[in-house]
Amino acid sequence: MERRQFTSPKVMNFEAESYRDLLYWNKLDKSLLTEPPLTMAYSDDELKEFASHGDFRKLPDIPCHNQAIERNVQITTQSAAAVIGKDKRHQNILSTNASRHKFTKDSNKDDFYSTL
Repeated sequence: MERRQFTSPKVMNFEAESYRDLLYWNKLDKSLLTEPPLTMAYSDDELKEFASHGDFRKLPDIPCHNQAIERNVQITTQSAAAVIGKDKRHQNILSTNASRHKFTKDSNKDDFYSTL
């Protein structure tokens, strides 16, 4: 089973105002166009079978742009601004998530005093 290789394009428009305009599509070598990494683990025959049967349940269920992803982007951005270094940023993110899990919006004063 042959797998396809992902190639990152070299023709980027860093002045783009939309995701679609990040690449100069007219200057891009057509042989460099690849599919999304999500489907790269599957052969062409497997993808054709998924499409012909309409059964995409075998593909991993990966969230894309949902509220949880946007929240994690915000936490990562805040942590990168607050600390220096990959390990410290990761620890800051873990601490923030643990704190938010422990003290939800449903918490009241009694919940805070019971932790002291």
